[in-house]
Amino acid sequence: MSCVDESKMALLLGACGSFVWGIVLSDLIDVAVVEQLKGFIQDKFAGVVEVFINNSDKYIEAIQRGVKAGDAQTVADAAHPLKSSSANLGLVKLSEICRALEAGANDVLAGTETLEVLAVKQEGIDAVYADSIALLKQQI
Repeated sequence: MSCVDESKMALLLGACGSFVWGIVLSDLIDVAVVEQLKGFIQDKFAGVVEVFINNSDKYIEAIQRGVKAGDAQTVADAAHPLKSSSANLGLVKLSEICRALEAGANDVLAGTETLEVLAVKQEGIDAVYADSIALLKQQI
């Protein structure tokens, strides 16, 4: 399930214009960060996005495997780089979820939290990831 309902978005855009789109974007992607990065790396932006997608697919899969297997170390190891790289590309919500997953996994490893916390913190990551990637691709 997508966290940005495209049919509702089309109706909102038709009624309200790009202002509404900006609000939705701000929940998932910080366009100012994207524009700053594009200004810095210019024509290499598309390549950076491609590398990010290739790598982040693997991290998402590792997080899912780790949560399913109850392997907090795998979750922490995958969430950390995805948290940082998402933030660098302005993918705010994805970075927040990864930060929470990494912190939760570290708490499990420290014995201060149970494995169930990882399943809760992982909820919604697939939809946020898919929508974030779609929005990022639109910035190319």
